[in-house]
Formats: sequence, C-alpha cells, structure tokens
Amino acid sequence: MRKRVDYSSLPVRVMRELDYTALADRAEEAKESMATALAAFDVGNTGKALAAARKAKDAAPRARSVRETLGLILHARGAYKEALSELQTYKRMSGSSLQDPIIGDCYRALGRPDKALEIVQALGRFDVDQSTWVDAQITRARAHEDRGNIESALGVLNIADDLPDLPEDLRLRLRYELAEMLERGDRKDEARAMFARIAVKSPGYRDVVDRARALAP
Repeated sequence: MRKRVDYSSLPVRVMRELDYTALADRAEEAKESMATALAAFDVGNTGKALAAARKAKDAAPRARSVRETLGLILHARGAYKEALSELQTYKRMSGSSLQDPIIGDCYRALGRPDKALEIVQALGRFDVDQSTWVDAQITRARAHEDRGNIESALGVLNIADDLPDLPEDLRLRLRYELAEMLERGDRKDEARAMFARIAVKSPGYRDVVDRARALAP
C-alpha cells in the first residue's frame, strides 16, 4: 500500500484551490505532491522538490499555486526558460505581480536585461509588499549592471536604501547587494566601507565581517 503524505501543513487556500482545480479524482495526489514539493524546497532539496512539483502540475495543471511553486523551484535550479514560462502562466492566471522580480531575473539570465527592466520598473512601491518591492529594486539594479550602466545600478539601490520606513532586514539586503556591486565594479574601497558599515550594526549578517576583512588594504 502506498504511504500517504500528510498535507495538513498546506495553507487552506492552496488546499481549496487544489480541490477545485485538480483533474478528476486527483485532488489528493495534487495536495500530497504540493506538500512534498514545498517541504523539500524549504530545506534546499530542489531535485526532490522539482519532481514533486511536476507531479502536482500533472494532477492540477490549472492551479495557480502549483505553477508558481514549480516556477520558483525551476528558477532556483537555474532552468530559467522553463521557470519564466511557468511564472508567466502564474501571472496570467492570478493577475498578481508578486513574482515579477523573479520573472525579471529570468529575463536577465536569458540575456534580456531590457525586458527585465521593463517588468520591474512598472512595479510601483505600493503595488506589492515591501519585500517584493525590494527584490524588484535589486533585479532592476542588476539589469542596469548587465547593460554596463553601473552608476544607474548603484543609484537604484541608493534611492531604495534612502527610504526611511524600510524594515532593517530589507535595508540589510539592499546594502549587501550594494557592497557586492561595488566590489564587482572594482570599487573595492567603497565596497569594503559598505561591508564594514553593515558589520558594525549587524556583525552576524551573512559573511559581512569576512568580506570587509578580505578587502582591507
């Protein structure tokens, strides 16, 4: 007998969607597969997550949550073309801009920074939650960097960092990205100063202490 998977951890809205959209007699399969995919993705097992997400799509191809999850897993695995297809399908089905930063990043990875800019520049600050907006600014900055416009890239990050009401975790993400971009642009003194600035306030954040030391003269 096949071992049943506990899917009680799935959000209620996802379970309801799968009940409604799954192919005939396949709702249980879809929910079990989604639960497996999300649990595996949470611990970084993208191979297992991908296999389970594909099963969920096979059982419930019209479920927005399935297409979104599959797209995010594919993006994490570097399968940008397929990820883009899944996330665009999710966007069409849901009308949501939540994954626009990832869609933009897929375009970047596929060598289309102009299209990435088109996607993320259209996303207003109050169109999405703050975390998604910050992700969009990072994708926007990287797209400018891809085009060789380093000053525009740094400007995007600095303007976002200047906003007074950003939560500290989002501000740290912006400043870390800014420091890395400065380092990639061979502006090592500025990069070191930014890593050090982060380290003074949040020494346990990622590898900022080591990065600042590595750039010391």
